[in-house]
Amino acid sequence: MDQAIKAGISGLIIALFITILSPAYLYFLPQLVASIITIYLFDLKTTKDGLLATFITYLFTLGVLDSLSAVAYFVSNEPVNFTVDIWIILDQILTPLSSLPAALAGVWLAKKRPRVTTPPPPAPIPPV
Repeated sequence: MDQAIKAGISGLIIALFITILSPAYLYFLPQLVASIITIYLFDLKTTKDGLLATFITYLFTLGVLDSLSAVAYFVSNEPVNFTVDIWIILDQILTPLSSLPAALAGVWLAKKRPRVTTPPPPAPIPPV
């Protein structure tokens, strides 16, 4: 479980970098990609650990990004005009639903990772 928490926090950092460096709004794709990458890199093989890492990545990333946008509006003293359209509603539905396929894909990739095995040590040389 420790590895899953570390993977979730690493996923947060990766998702933030993807989102901040992207010139367009990518909806749920940064969290999805970051979750799959961190599950693979941290070699999480159980679905429980993969889901925990994915949920941490999604929850923390959305919290940090929403806080940053609220601070940006507050600092610039800009009024907020919020119009609701179908894409905003679909984004709120698809973002949490995309966490399950991200966790399952990451765990599947981690299980498919080729294993490097070292040969057994040679037998000791008998005394002469």
